[in-house]
This record gives sequence, structure tokens and C-alpha cells, in this order.
Amino acid sequence: MNQGDAAVWAAGMGIAGTLTAALGGPLLQARAARRQAREQEAVDIRHRLREERRAAYKAVLDACDGVQRAINVIIETLKASQQHQAIDRLALREQMDSALDRLYRAVTDVEITGPRRMGELAVSMLAAEDQQAAAWRPFLGIDDGRELSVDESQAHGAQAIEALREARTEFILRAQQAMLPQGSDR
Repeated sequence: MNQGDAAVWAAGMGIAGTLTAALGGPLLQARAARRQAREQEAVDIRHRLREERRAAYKAVLDACDGVQRAINVIIETLKASQQHQAIDRLALREQMDSALDRLYRAVTDVEITGPRRMGELAVSMLAAEDQQAAAWRPFLGIDDGRELSVDESQAHGAQAIEALREARTEFILRAQQAMLPQGSDR
């Protein structure tokens, strides 16, 4: 091989290297950019799901507080009233039922956003709230059963209150765990 051939081969190899670098670099860069975009999308989805769950969990707790406020209004109204006919039972019932409906919708959101265990805990909170409300339904004339006194209704609701406390404590604990980033050991 003479010097001319060597120069042509060297120039050819240089051109081939330049072309490979010119074409291969952008391909590698595009692949890395796509991978980074997929990873960022996964992070964004996890973040969005975490925020949706946080909002759903908060809505359940707020709705439970709303039911408790409605029941407390019933208790205070009934205790303050010496004559049961003077009580606007329909308004009290509507307030309680409205609060239970808000709780039902919030529980449904938790069941949708998950995880499954949180949905189950939300349902148990709804059941406890409904049980507590059931203790006041006869007094408000909702059920056809006998009318209970305020003290009897409170006694019937006591079990529901304890079940609600337990379910709420478990719900909050599990919600905190569900909100932790995956791989966190807190």
C-alpha cells in the first residue's frame, strides 16, 4: 500500500467516524430523552395519584366531621327542647341525611382512588356513622319503631362512636402510610 492509498483510507475512516458520530449521537440523545420523558411521566402520574388520594382521604374525614356536627345539632336541640313537637324534625333529618350523603360520595371517591384497604376503611367509617345516625332516626320520626329518649339514643350511638373512633384512627394511620413515597422507610 502506498502513501496515497493510506491517505485515502485514513480520510475515509475519518469521514465514516464523523458520520457515525453525527448520526449516532442524536439517536442516542433521542433515546435518552425518551427514557427521561417516560420516567418523568411516571413520576407525574404517581404525584397526581397521591394528590387525588390525599384530597379523597381529606374529604372522607371532613364528611365524617359534618355528620358528627349534624348529630351534635340534633342532640343539643333535643336536650334544649322540653316539648318534642316544637322541634323541626324534618330539618334535623335533612341535615343529617345530607351529611351522610356527602360522606357516601367521599367514601366512593376513596374506593375509586384506592388502595383497596383505604376503601374498606372508608366504608367502615361510613357504616359506623350510619349506625350512629340510626340511633337518632327513631327520635326524629324516621323509623316506625318506638320513640327513644335522648339518653337512650345516646346509649345506642355509643357503640357506633367507639367503632368510628377505631375506624378513623386506622384510616388516618393507613392514609399516612399510603401517602409516603414508595421506597420510603418512615
